[in-house]
Amino acid sequence: KKIKKAERRKKRKKRKRQLRQIEDPNKACYQPPSALQVDINPELTTKKMPKLIKEPIVNFYGFIQKTTGMYMNLTEEKSDDSEDKVEVINYGFHDTEKGEDTFCVIHKSQGKRKSQRQWRMKNRIF
Repeated sequence: KKIKKAERRKKRKKRKRQLRQIEDPNKACYQPPSALQVDINPELTTKKMPKLIKEPIVNFYGFIQKTTGMYMNLTEEKSDDSEDKVEVINYGFHDTEKGEDTFCVIHKSQGKRKSQRQWRMKNRIF
C-alpha cells in the first residue's frame, strides 16, 4: 500500500508541474517535433518580417515553428514522400502597405544529414 501511495503522490506532483507550465504565458505549450520544424533564416524573422507585416508578433520564429508544426502534423497523412515537395502556408499575416494576405513557401530540404531539418523556408514573403 505504501508503494501505491508513493506512486500516486508522484503522479499528482507531476500533473501539477505540467499544469503550472501550461499556465505560465512565457512558456510554450506546444513544441513541434524536430521532423516538423522548419529551417528558417534568422534574418527573415528578425529584420524582414517585422517591417513587412502589420501584425504585432513578438517572436516570429517561435510562431512560425509552432504553426508550421501543427499544419504539417494535420497534413502529414495526405502527403506523399516526393523529394520536390513544396508547401505554401498562410500564417494569417498581412502586408503593411496594401493589407493583403502574405504567404511563406517551404520546400523539402535536399540534405540527407540527420542534423538538418526536413523543411526549409524561402527567404522572402510572398
